[in-house]
Amino acid sequence: MSQDNFVSPEKYHVIIPYSDLEKMMYVVDRLEKIEKNQARLDEQYAAIRGMFSECLEVVREIRDWVRD
Repeated sequence: MSQDNFVSPEKYHVIIPYSDLEKMMYVVDRLEKIEKNQARLDEQYAAIRGMFSECLEVVREIRDWVRD
């Protein structure tokens, strides 16, 4: 069987209403914004975890100091 006769997914066509196409394009745009926002939130979360670790270290030092 030659490759020309094989039906690949790239050759499929789909007919959908224009309103559905608009919705899909809106979703793509929103997804890009959500991904950027998520990346920023991940950075902020990492920073907060770092600050929390520093706070725990200070609390440990205070406890050690109080015990002595």
